[in-house]
Amino acid sequence: MTTLRAFLKEYTKLPDDRRIVVSSRFLDEGKPAVWRIRALREREFQQAAVGENKDAALCVAAVVEPNLQDKNLWSSYEAERAEEALLKMLTPGEYLRLLETVKDLNGFAQRKKEQKDTAKN
Repeated sequence: MTTLRAFLKEYTKLPDDRRIVVSSRFLDEGKPAVWRIRALREREFQQAAVGENKDAALCVAAVVEPNLQDKNLWSSYEAERAEEALLKMLTPGEYLRLLETVKDLNGFAQRKKEQKDTAKN
């Protein structure tokens, strides 16, 4: 029998951050810049997933580096919000690479597979 302790916040942890190269267009000292992505808790996801583009909001909430909340970044892309800056920064393929990584890290890929398996049965 599982004890309550297994579910207490101090005894659980989210998946480790993931580092990826979203695009070779962004260079840091001559090398492709690495983005750091983190997992979110459901509450963070719900708070982030408001507005017209929930996927972009999810990405913004999950990206640790670069700091998409930096207003200098927004200004560089003539954007008024982090989501807008992100969408202006990336090509469609780059955005898809980022989104797939964010969704995978946050369990969406597993969730989709489970739903598919349930539908088959």
